[in-house]
Amino acid sequence: MNDFITPAALALRIQKKTGIEAELAKRFSYEFFAIARRCLKENTAFIVHKFGTFKKLWVEASIKRNPRTNEEIEVPAHWRVKFIPSKSAADRINARYAHLKAKVLSGYDFAKKQTVQAESVFFKNEVPPAALWGNSQNDVESFQEQDDDFDDYDEENKKSRTPWIVGIIFLLLAVLLFILFKLLGSFGSGGKKKAEVKPAETKQEQTSVISEKPAPVTEPSQNSYTLADSKYTVPAGSCYYKIAEEQFENRHAWPLIYAKNAQLNPDPDLIRANATIFIPDEQMIISEQEKAKECYVQTYKAYYTIMQSQPENPKNAIRQFRAVRVLVSGEIMFPGFIEENKAQVSLEDYNDALAIKRNYVP
Repeated sequence: MNDFITPAALALRIQKKTGIEAELAKRFSYEFFAIARRCLKENTAFIVHKFGTFKKLWVEASIKRNPRTNEEIEVPAHWRVKFIPSKSAADRINARYAHLKAKVLSGYDFAKKQTVQAESVFFKNEVPPAALWGNSQNDVESFQEQDDDFDDYDEENKKSRTPWIVGIIFLLLAVLLFILFKLLGSFGSGGKKKAEVKPAETKQEQTSVISEKPAPVTEPSQNSYTLADSKYTVPAGSCYYKIAEEQFENRHAWPLIYAKNAQLNPDPDLIRANATIFIPDEQMIISEQEKAKECYVQTYKAYYTIMQSQPENPKNAIRQFRAVRVLVSGEIMFPGFIEENKAQVSLEDYNDALAIKRNYVP
């Protein structure tokens, strides 16, 4: 059958599913439709990662009959949009019916079976969207790949964090052993030097012995990076979200990577293919928590800096939506983050982030 869906209907479904405010769901829905229309005007398909594909099909002009009046109706040539769900989305939709089995009805004539068209989704209200700033093709690819942070809960639950935790434990043990070795070495060298000093030596000789002691090592300042960064070449179609999932096995850590490369890529949603970026050390999450929290605040403010410089850009609705998601990611990584930074965010974003966090299932 053919099912029609409008931006308002999609917004209502999102609101019921996630519990977010109606206005935020409406802005997201209309922006999603605008992106889909723009992409389908330039390409034959619009792919949403782990959700499905919207495919544009050309339908030739044809003659059909009205089933009620039996009158001939001329259907002009037109485009139709067919939605094909991805495997993960289809499995989630059909999970509640997996126990059912097909049953053949007695007396059913398969020869008279009519062809049933696949279920499709048609876009109504085809109003051309306003031109967007920047390279539209690259921007669309960025939106396609960066499926937001809270859609695939089942897959996330299956991922084990054991290797990550074991790696941290081994690294901490190695650091402790290194410090212990240094301390034992310094004590041994100090005792040896004391044994070599004779009581009859002059004051000048004693001074020279003391001067040979190693100078105290000053601790690095709290605001400087003490952990080693690594270089990374961005593959085609990637984004900070996917890079964090690959490097840290934690998609909520992507603001740490963005903040490290903010001077090269000011837009958190735009990252060029084949660009060389820096990946911060994963231990930053543990050893430099205050600096890590600042990365989330910096990413949140980056969205608003772009929105203020482009007040008429239609992408601002989705940018505000993602700024709220940054706050939620910060709360997941560092409990209490939203409350700590309440003074630095808008009241609307503060309330939206708390609402999303309450409904979030890890």
